[in-house]
Amino acid sequence: KNMKSKGEHGTILLVEDEEMLGELYTRTFERTLYRFVWVKCTDDARAFLEKEKPDILFLDLIVPEKPHGILDYGKRQGFEFLKQYRKYLPKNIIVFTNLDDNEDRQAARRLHVSDYMVKANLLPKEIIQIADKYIGSYAKKGRKTSARF
Repeated sequence: KNMKSKGEHGTILLVEDEEMLGELYTRTFERTLYRFVWVKCTDDARAFLEKEKPDILFLDLIVPEKPHGILDYGKRQGFEFLKQYRKYLPKNIIVFTNLDDNEDRQAARRLHVSDYMVKANLLPKEIIQIADKYIGSYAKKGRKTSARF
């Protein structure tokens, strides 16, 4: 039997402070061969990234810096994180937010993220398709996955 193991398709890091969404995506990826790691603040994301580099990072823009930290809706902590920890970041970075405005999209583009996704527009299975597109079998076949937002 060809037993496939967890993580065989790569590691996904999600930085998302909303409990409900974090749990939903954890359950969604349980049925895949991806290893899925969910953290709730940028401090925990940094700690993970200092130890290992995931294949893809899904990053909310409005997340606290510290565990149980205060959310500052005026501050895009996700962007701060991208600027500060560039050297630790994987090649595939998906901004994963409910902020759907051109200013944020342009800021993401300037920070060379791979894609910009509005959470409210996505079904859980579409998140798996995004991971497949950037790090799954498609990406491994050498298809170009440049930013398309």
